[in-house]
Amino acid sequence: MTTSPTTNDLPRRGFTLIELCVVLILIGLTLTLALPRYGGFLIRGGMRSDARRISALARYLSCEASRTGRTHYIDFEVGKDEYRVTVDAGGHRAKEAAGALAE
Repeated sequence: MTTSPTTNDLPRRGFTLIELCVVLILIGLTLTLALPRYGGFLIRGGMRSDARRISALARYLSCEASRTGRTHYIDFEVGKDEYRVTVDAGGHRAKEAAGALAE
């Protein structure tokens, strides 16, 4: 004679609600500790990128000044996060180019 299996005889599958809550709490704590450090990394990485671009611009303008024999200036507008390149045109500074610092 065969009997039908009871719920106690079946293997248990899945997770309990308590187990899921514990995992979610652990994930939340991990993110709480990791995100401030990661956010700082993103800001520092952006500043390094901007510094590299400004350095490349300064090297380029130095070469242009040597090539043309005219003084080149970089004017930073901090409030607007922009820069302007001007060239000494004999008594006045002619505007040459402009761009954004942070992109």
